[in-house]
Amino acid sequence: MGRPRIYPPLIMLATAATMWMLDRYFPLPEIFGLPWQRLGYVVMIAAVVLDLWALRLFLRSGTTVHPLRLDGNRALVTEGIYRLTRNPMYLGLLLLLVGFAIRLGSLTPFLVLPLFIGAMNRFQIAHEERFLSERYGKAYDDYRDRVNRWL
Repeated sequence: MGRPRIYPPLIMLATAATMWMLDRYFPLPEIFGLPWQRLGYVVMIAAVVLDLWALRLFLRSGTTVHPLRLDGNRALVTEGIYRLTRNPMYLGLLLLLVGFAIRLGSLTPFLVLPLFIGAMNRFQIAHEERFLSERYGKAYDDYRDRVNRWL
């Protein structure tokens, strides 16, 4: 089985750059003005907390946190935040982008968010799901049936 070749934080950074460029050069109406744009910082802080929580659970279980090296996976993590979402680290990246979109203020950046979700689903998450299903069989399949991919 081939492995993903694009590091998910790079997908997030490319998405953020696209959001910024579209907002700057092709802005649609402003939906968040000051002081509401500052709410974006709150969302971004929540995203970092979510990512750190998920990362801590992975490290505590002794499994790899590197999304391109799945062979280092040693445990199926299903506790904590993983009871609510199968991909809290990617959800954290999405929330960083949502916070950035709020901070930018116009509608334009929000139109790019579905592209990030689609790219993550296609180029990273689908591969991880196949890998985990092969590695953990019924245990992962039951987990996948019980917990949503994003939320």
